[in-house]
Amino acid sequence: SVSYDIVPKVLTITGGMRYYDMYDGVAGGDFGSFGCKQFSTTTYFGRCLHSNGVNLNAQVPNSQVLTGHLGRANLSWHITPDVMVYYTYSQGYRPGGFNRGAKALLPGPDGVDQYITPKAYTTDLLTNNEVGWKSEWFEHHLLVNGALYQEHVGQCADGAVLPL
Repeated sequence: SVSYDIVPKVLTITGGMRYYDMYDGVAGGDFGSFGCKQFSTTTYFGRCLHSNGVNLNAQVPNSQVLTGHLGRANLSWHITPDVMVYYTYSQGYRPGGFNRGAKALLPGPDGVDQYITPKAYTTDLLTNNEVGWKSEWFEHHLLVNGALYQEHVGQCADGAVLPL
């Protein structure tokens, strides 16, 4: 980040950028007893090898590289030495990842799968606009601060309900 006083100690502009480069991978398996649907009495409680189990080591893709850059800008105005208002534009992210079960779960009447879990999901992106104020009153005995935000999340990974 870099700041510049347009009017010293009164009006300041700040700008900055951040770069991210992440590697993410998955390994293992998601075999479990619930995929077997053994709800009756059984004497076998070993490893479930039902067809809904997935070997994540063999899953393609089982790794991904996520890169990008994010920006930030701020303008602050000290109306008086004790009262400041500001506007901030900023970007953020939440890293992507992998879904553990990536196998088709419900074939349709024509044999075509109705729902397939995506193996990997990408980064969520956040755009933030903020207007705020910071103030001190009565010889610095009372602080009154506040802010209003407008945020937009894009490319958001969200949960889904499987059709029954």
